Amino acid sequence: MRTVPRLRLGPLLGGTFLLLVYIQLSKIQPFQAAAGVDANHISADELRFWLAHWFLAWPALTLMALGFVDYLAPALDKLHGLLPSLSPARWRLAGLAYAVVLVGLAIAGRSWFLLDQPVTDDENLVVFGARMLLEGDLSVPILEPDGAFTQNVTYRHEGRVSSFDYPGALLFHALAIGSGLGSLLYALAAGLTGLAVAAAAQRLLGRGGAAVAAALWLVSPMTSALSMTEHAQLASRFFLAAALWLYLRLVTGAETPGRDGALVALAGGCAFLTRSAEAACVLVPVVVHLALRLRRDPRLRRAALAAAPVAAAILGFYAWYNANVTGIWYLPPRYGPERHLAGIPFGSPLYLLGANLGHNLLILLVMGLGPLGLAALALGIRKAAPWSVLLAGVGLQVGLAILYDDTGIHIVGPIHFSETMLGLALLATAGVLRGFELLRGRGISRRVPATLLAAYLAGGLGLFAVVHDLGLRRQARNSRMILGAVEEAGLENAIVLGASPVRLIFAHPDSRDTGSWVYWLPPPDPYFRDDVIFADPRTDLAALRERFPDRRLYGMSYHMDDPPVRIQALEWDGSPSAAADP
Repeated sequence: MRTVPRLRLGPLLGGTFLLLVYIQLSKIQPFQAAAGVDANHISADELRFWLAHWFLAWPALTLMALGFVDYLAPALDKLHGLLPSLSPARWRLAGLAYAVVLVGLAIAGRSWFLLDQPVTDDENLVVFGARMLLEGDLSVPILEPDGAFTQNVTYRHEGRVSSFDYPGALLFHALAIGSGLGSLLYALAAGLTGLAVAAAAQRLLGRGGAAVAAALWLVSPMTSALSMTEHAQLASRFFLAAALWLYLRLVTGAETPGRDGALVALAGGCAFLTRSAEAACVLVPVVVHLALRLRRDPRLRRAALAAAPVAAAILGFYAWYNANVTGIWYLPPRYGPERHLAGIPFGSPLYLLGANLGHNLLILLVMGLGPLGLAALALGIRKAAPWSVLLAGVGLQVGLAILYDDTGIHIVGPIHFSETMLGLALLATAGVLRGFELLRGRGISRRVPATLLAAYLAGGLGLFAVVHDLGLRRQARNSRMILGAVEEAGLENAIVLGASPVRLIFAHPDSRDTGSWVYWLPPPDPYFRDDVIFADPRTDLAALRERFPDRRLYGMSYHMDDPPVRIQALEWDGSPSAAADP
């Protein structure tokens, strides 16, 4: 006899009440993602958001889902039954559709949440080195007059300046510029990363695992927020996801070991070029595991023979790049003695254990998988490879934080830990499936647990991501105050004297609560081809005029009333010009 579905009013009313409390609290005491003058800043509004979400919003939506369990559970059962019935062609089509959705969300998110603009200094500063590569240069003569322009995260050697970013990050951004794809290239990488994670889960856990991993990757606040940006971490995450998927193909019996071995080396090598230390944390356990199996597995010996020349070529390029930029083949500019970086305090190992590792680990637990995801992670941990390999990669990268000389921002979760989400997502997926196996072994129906899982993914992680990203929209709007004013002025062939955006954004009443992770005005084109070049107001104007005799000079000032940014034409002695202001 068929059971008639019914609403469960108790949980539904309780959840509705908690959700109403959450909404009203947000109106009276705002909670939102916020930036700070210090990288380790966590505002009261942001902390309130975290607490309100996990103690009000998530329980509210969980109770509401229980109220609708008779309606939701059959739909989830139907979806679960559909997975094994799909033909291989339709399954591949579903994977393609999933990647397209991820790409679309990355594009839409960048447009709506980030206002199609960089929201961190990293996104602005990588352009400096990428433009050099497009001209066939690794460095240019030090920009004169020295000290006039934003030159943070650059490297100086023998009278020349270059970016101190890793070569892979610069090459990826140069490809984005040179191809005309721009942020679309990063969105494509975001979509393919999610597809690779789902494919890796399928190699280990079947189609059910692929579906859970895909859903988890889709809604995680860390993965979705990074996917909207143009950070090097997004490119590194993509290359590592591909490398892990190919590695899992090798250890689970793929029939093309030679091709897969070469591609593992290529993808892993590209990741190493993009974020060397972080990629090494993920790749070293992979290489060790494969090396230990070489003697007894002829397939892996074929893979190693194919991988060796690819890896050698990439390492050779890396050494060549370092030698030409730092003068030392094994020393990348990021760690060289002549790097130029805003002063960041460097403490003892115990200090860094808290300031770097502890701070980032806390945010990873809050924004990566959340509390239920942490429980799933615990269930998914196993001693056997490849699970131990994935766990080792996560552990090494978390431990690497104790060696960082900066805390790192948490605009997309802890940005230093971006690549950890690959291993964490796969381990948590294994934990979810193991949890259902344990329930089945005890004769417990999966109807309610499956409904709770869906509520957690949508309400626990998905809603968190949306509210967090709304905070990023406010930060983007704050950054837009300055660059938008310059664009509206329609300046041509201009030098604009302007102070750090921090002076305005963290003082103006409309922006100080959410701030911005953009601390510096954009660096100039290394060849000074931009219509607008920003310069420090303390610059020697005579030297500036000698270098740019054909450009007009403007001053940019910040105010607490409207308009907050005002641009005035100046004479070269710094006095107001008789010419009309823009």
